[in-house]
Amino acid sequence: MKGATTTTADLVRASLAGDGRAFSSLVEGHQDAAFGYALSQLGSAAAAQDAVQDAFVDAYLKLASLREPQAFAGWLRRILFKHCDRQRRRRKPTSSDVGGLSTASDPSDRLEARQTRRELLAAVDALPEPLRVVTALHYLAGLPLGDVATFVDLPLTTIKKRLFTARKRLREEDLMATTPMTPTPFAHRIELFVAIRAGDQATIERIVSEDPSLLEAEESWSDEEALAGGLTLAHHLTPLILAAGYGDLDTVELLLSLGASPEGRCGCHNGETAIWAAARAGHADVVDRLVAAGADPTHESRGGRTAGDIAAWRGNQELAERLPRSRAVAPPSASAFGLDGERLVTGIKAIDLWLPLTEGSVVLVHGPAETGLTVLLTELCAWIGRAGGRAVWSSWEPMRWHRREMETLVARAGVDQVVEVLVDHDDDDDAPLLDRAATKLRACREAGRLALHVVFEREGHRTEVAAALPQLRTSASLTVVVRPWEAVTRGDEKPPEALGAFDATLCLSPDLARRGLYPAIDPRHSRSRHDEDATEARRRVIAHLDDDTDDDVARRLLAFLTQPFVTAEPETSWPGVSVPRAATLEGVRAILEGRVALDEAALRYRGGLDTTANEPRHFQS
Repeated sequence: MKGATTTTADLVRASLAGDGRAFSSLVEGHQDAAFGYALSQLGSAAAAQDAVQDAFVDAYLKLASLREPQAFAGWLRRILFKHCDRQRRRRKPTSSDVGGLSTASDPSDRLEARQTRRELLAAVDALPEPLRVVTALHYLAGLPLGDVATFVDLPLTTIKKRLFTARKRLREEDLMATTPMTPTPFAHRIELFVAIRAGDQATIERIVSEDPSLLEAEESWSDEEALAGGLTLAHHLTPLILAAGYGDLDTVELLLSLGASPEGRCGCHNGETAIWAAARAGHADVVDRLVAAGADPTHESRGGRTAGDIAAWRGNQELAERLPRSRAVAPPSASAFGLDGERLVTGIKAIDLWLPLTEGSVVLVHGPAETGLTVLLTELCAWIGRAGGRAVWSSWEPMRWHRREMETLVARAGVDQVVEVLVDHDDDDDAPLLDRAATKLRACREAGRLALHVVFEREGHRTEVAAALPQLRTSASLTVVVRPWEAVTRGDEKPPEALGAFDATLCLSPDLARRGLYPAIDPRHSRSRHDEDATEARRRVIAHLDDDTDDDVARRLLAFLTQPFVTAEPETSWPGVSVPRAATLEGVRAILEGRVALDEAALRYRGGLDTTANEPRHFQS
């Protein structure tokens, strides 16, 4: 077992030096994430296990070709993708791929098992620490006794004695049979959440029947595990909340029948319930089913919004009128998205200052995880929609649930009536993805509407995007090309140093995001061919960020460039605003010239200077 301070890079180097145990540690540290990725690609646990095994053998044989040891996870994922593809080619799907229907007992038995497991976990927690530690390591984490002994640095005989004592105490409370309880491997949670995304009800039933406690599980993998396993970032949603947000009524019915509570909240920062998630994405049928199952429609999120409030926010008046409300929804501000002379104004202050655009601009977007990338993209869609325009999101489909994920994302942002999602498989016989998107966008512009194109680059398609740049400029009012967030987050993609073939670059800053300054657009790497209005402001802010100077003007500029987004209103409760370019430039000039008396706190999350107020607003993630 590797020490706590041993890094992946250390293990790679040790393995190359001939340490066989080091590669075993690499396998142990990455096998669960690898299994989750393979499962998402293949939909069969057996095939996924075969692909993972082959990939690790391949990785062992080719380890010397890995140039950067710290990049092992991404390198392994690419090898695994190849073996998943081989599995797909050599087999045809069968009914056994998704697992047979469970022969477990009826729902009342499952509920009893779930309650028993809860009591058991509580009893383990109440054990004295020496007993609790070894019990948790062996029975909950699933470690072999030898590994437990190594981990706690005790003789194996001591471990066995402590486990015997712990089991005896638990049996006295009728909470533990003579056989050890079955651990819930990380891979089982991954398999469940992937099955929900894929609408694979047979697999959902099998997994939950084997372990009813998973009904209360949350997406809890780390960002690193998501990157290594090809997963989405974890949002701490429960199975029922995830299915409700997808609008998957059949899966919601199944989870309720298996014992899921309609009242449970997620561990996310907003404290969502299933009914709240369904209302946010506009799924009235799911809302009705959850209410019938006992969900309380008066429950508020941590932002103080009920499901009825959220229905009103997204414009679903019919649903809003039959659900309890706790507050009125502010009328939307006028959209500033449109042409202002030769400029294309987005109404987002930081964009219009740091990277001013013209009609037909193609913008390269570089956004790591946890920097507000998708919120920014949906905000652009919201304001172009309110200006009468439309948007197309184009992406190559890396996962079988990718289209559903994207459609749910735009629905949660309330822009599903504005955005059309196009996805493409590598084996599709349709016209090329970007050609199909261009046809739709040109039709929009010929009708006199603004058109926004969001292109999500994927591995293996960068040349295709580069070749399409001339077409992208002529087919849409604005095109944003989004570098793969996984590669950006891992550091495989660095912020661009020059515009190259693009008209502008937009880079998001993890540092600004950590400070709660959204949109977290980084002036050091965000620029356009027309950014002369930002020269002095950029100089002051970059000096402040790079040298950590105590520059009150720079801090006020950064505060002024924050903005309440309409698509984030369910979390923040702040009405979104769209700001004319003239108001943005006047605010920046006034701050630079010392004509603004408001302090940094009063400038945060407002529109122009004329819309500021004295009560402070701070973003809490």
